[in-house]
Amino acid sequence: WGYVPSSQCAAYRYDTFKEQEYPASFCRTLEIILKERGMFPKDLADLLNVHRRTLYRILQDDEYQTTKQMVIGMAVVLKLSPQEAFALLEKSGHTLRMTSAQDAAYFSIISTCGQYSLEEINDVLEDKGILMIGARQK
Repeated sequence: WGYVPSSQCAAYRYDTFKEQEYPASFCRTLEIILKERGMFPKDLADLLNVHRRTLYRILQDDEYQTTKQMVIGMAVVLKLSPQEAFALLEKSGHTLRMTSAQDAAYFSIISTCGQYSLEEINDVLEDKGILMIGARQK
């Protein structure tokens, strides 16, 4: 994947994002993003291939620790702009270290602004021996 300038993202809404102040918690931020996109938690669960109870647990428990891969999967299926994706990642307590090949790949994924499907991304990650994003594959 190559870096895609945010101005080229179909879902890019910098002005809206700049003015939007998300709450401190990851679960409340995710709720707002879902509402902005007119989605229900069950829709996101289906897109991520996770059980609905898992997603409801994430949304209802501020202490629930979701994986970095799950958060990036959410950013992909929700087609978040890079700024939104990095904000969501930060709210979840995760960061990306460019000294890690895995994190560098995840950075590239976030920078593509949802141009690829979760399946396409996971096929490439699997070929490279990098942990897949979203739900753990069966």
